[in-house]
Amino acid sequence: YGPVSFKPDNPDNDEVFGAKVLFDVDVGYQVTKNLLLTIGADNLLDTFPDKQTKEANISSGRFVYSRNVSQFGQNGGFYYGKLQLTFF
Repeated sequence: YGPVSFKPDNPDNDEVFGAKVLFDVDVGYQVTKNLLLTIGADNLLDTFPDKQTKEANISSGRFVYSRNVSQFGQNGGFYYGKLQLTFF
């Protein structure tokens, strides 16, 4: 994702958040004809957006990450496993 800018009404509080690279992976294994096992990760390396640096944008520490602009979510990595059964 490329850099994004936040430009509130007061130009003194403008901020630019840097570019980030995220990696998603999904691997499946056909256990039987009717059963597929998959494991995967979204944001494999647990990358977070840049933190805000302007005190006026943080709202007394409540919003460390921008709630106005973001290239991606603020929750870090998401890891999962799933089973797929096929009956037909």
